[in-house]
Amino acid sequence: VVAPQPAYAGEDTAARTTTGGSATTGTQPAVVVADRSVVVVADTSVRVSDVPAATAALGTVAVRYAASVENQVSSRGDGLPVPQPAYDDKQCVEQGICPAPPAGYASSTTTLRVDNADVDALLRDVAGLGTVEASTRSSADVTGEVADVDARVSNAKASLARVRALMGKATSIGDIVALVGELSRRQADLEALQARQRTLADQTAQATVTVRLYSADAPAPEEEQTGFLAGLSAGWDAFTGALVVALTVLGALVPFLLVLAPLALIVWVVVQRNRRRVVTTP
Repeated sequence: VVAPQPAYAGEDTAARTTTGGSATTGTQPAVVVADRSVVVVADTSVRVSDVPAATAALGTVAVRYAASVENQVSSRGDGLPVPQPAYDDKQCVEQGICPAPPAGYASSTTTLRVDNADVDALLRDVAGLGTVEASTRSSADVTGEVADVDARVSNAKASLARVRALMGKATSIGDIVALVGELSRRQADLEALQARQRTLADQTAQATVTVRLYSADAPAPEEEQTGFLAGLSAGWDAFTGALVVALTVLGALVPFLLVLAPLALIVWVVVQRNRRRVVTTP
């Protein structure tokens, strides 16, 4: 895409010429702007006073930015675990960055798809629903991958067309069988590339925004503890856990020991008597 060039002082705009679709001037080169393919992902957790009302208000925010609701799950605070959204490794977001709403409290998790240019404005409006506990936003430039996949799809289509042309000229059964196998393999490769192409197109077309709303009376997520006391606590928990496992195993073995111990004693006594008889026999 060729950006329009500004008129400079003393320059006659009529002197510009257009050749091959690109604008040029006598002193300034044409500026070429390349389209970028970017995957944008955002995740935010908001503490609100009324989860159902805030969820309804979130729907209004989504309509304002023409965002589509891809997934929405609500919890009524009945002690059920709060559902967490699935993450795609290609989206550069690791699960657990934003704190999960505690179980047993009203909450909702909504996944929105919105244009990349509207992500920041949407997040600002979402922040107005309550108090933001955590928020992340990441973007990954996949322009090179998109171009590579597009080129490979074009090459795969051309290769498939060549194999089909050869099948039309094949005369022997052996050649036909070999070409059919090659055709199936290249068709499978093309379909895999096209699937990846569709995935990239979907990821770059719109941003994915996950909004977690939970009630104001929910306790704050516990922070990870570090230091000597944290290590001592972890070691004590590991020791008590190992002791419980050992006692559990011992308790499971006691019934077998009660049966096997007398039998082992009887066998030992018999063996000792036989050994004495062998020793005393002249």
